[in-house]
Amino acid sequence: MEIEDLSTLKKFFRGIKTPIFGVGINAFNRLGTEEFFDDYRILSLYNPKETDLIKKDISIFCLEKKIEKRLRPMNSLTLLSHPETLKYLKNFRNPVILSCKSSKKIENIAQKNNWRIAVSPSCFGKQLFENKAEFRKILKKIGISPIPGRILSSSDFFFSSFSDLKKEFGNYFVVQHPVSYGGKGTFFIKNEAGLKKAKESIKKNPTEKIIVAKFIKGSSPSIAGCVTKFGILSTRPHYQICDIPILHFRPSSGIFCGNDWSASNFSKRILSQAKNIVLKIGNYFKEAGYKGIFGLDFILDEKEERLYIVECNARLTGAFPALTMIEVENKEPPIIAFHLLEYLGVPYKINLEKINDFLWKKKEGAQMFLHNSLEKETVQQGEINAGAYKLIYNKQQAAVGRRQIISKSKIKFVRSGYKFSHLKEKNEFLLTNGIQKRGTKFQDYWRILQILTKKRVLDKSLKDITPEAKKFVELVRKELKLKEKAE
Repeated sequence: MEIEDLSTLKKFFRGIKTPIFGVGINAFNRLGTEEFFDDYRILSLYNPKETDLIKKDISIFCLEKKIEKRLRPMNSLTLLSHPETLKYLKNFRNPVILSCKSSKKIENIAQKNNWRIAVSPSCFGKQLFENKAEFRKILKKIGISPIPGRILSSSDFFFSSFSDLKKEFGNYFVVQHPVSYGGKGTFFIKNEAGLKKAKESIKKNPTEKIIVAKFIKGSSPSIAGCVTKFGILSTRPHYQICDIPILHFRPSSGIFCGNDWSASNFSKRILSQAKNIVLKIGNYFKEAGYKGIFGLDFILDEKEERLYIVECNARLTGAFPALTMIEVENKEPPIIAFHLLEYLGVPYKINLEKINDFLWKKKEGAQMFLHNSLEKETVQQGEINAGAYKLIYNKQQAAVGRRQIISKSKIKFVRSGYKFSHLKEKNEFLLTNGIQKRGTKFQDYWRILQILTKKRVLDKSLKDITPEAKKFVELVRKELKLKEKAE
């Protein structure tokens, strides 16, 4: 049977008997596969409040609930290496493990226990495709121009002054650690003080090579690609939400705060560039032995209508699982299904062009990630439930104007829920992925929860979120009552 749409995809997966387990810090992180594979299960490290809602629909093994203890570090290795997890997985023959990314330690555990890891091997990660210095070399090799800049040795960088770099890269330039992610190793340099701060940060995480590049003013599109045996699949580009103070409060450096599919109205010229770039890179990856999903992040120079690649993520990206949920709402066969098929080792057939036509349909929806706003550990003194909410305006202020209305608003709980399809109206926001009980502690800048909505949240400038979204986030923070932990 040839897979040609969502319906035939679901029929195909009904014939698959291999046990598939999504692995995440929270159960929400690995949602999506259940939309097309009925016997899907999840392994989660932690037990936030929405877990009880999710487990009504999906089988979940939660380590925190099993051992009644929250373990560190907060990663998949902690979960997969624990004796209780190993004991649970022994009940299944040759399970397939779907995680965000792999590591040598996870790969060793998988080999020892006869698991299959449905994600690219670690050798493609920080040492190759996710290494920004190495990736610049790959771009030049396949005929794609990177952002104008240069790779400097560590010694050359630390001996360079602001005036030296300014002469070559201009008054405003960018410094990047080659294996940083989520904007954490990216520094926008305007003066000597900014350069000094970047050098101090990089010294804490030493590296042999450092990228210095021209600053390109523009928005931050992103695209997901998937290497299959039939060729390269990809999704329509969408905007990333970056450096929004009310969501993160960390100094601006490209910090990832969410995604907006509704705002993503690109010209034919930009769409054509994106298709060409993802195809070239995908084919290079395929020749290197890579298979499955990868993500590309761009900077869009709006004046020149030109896309520049910022980085590659050789793994599942922060757009998942919301992207999968939105694809299913859009009646599309989700791209993650073809990622899994590449790792399941089952024979399948697709019409590549037809599937890509589905994946490039315009999508509606957005997600925002709310973080601890302080540099110190905080304690959550309030409490909130997972589910759909509405922003309720004070009717007495209706004649004064919309900005005044928003200032007098409140949030109202509408219904329980944990995923995109639980939003029934476009004016609703859904809180999920990490909803904690009163007394929970958060380290500095940690992610607290996730907000989903069917509407656009980026404003027209694409540099901030709308007043309505901002007010909703502000009122959620008020409900959580995050206070600095007493010494």
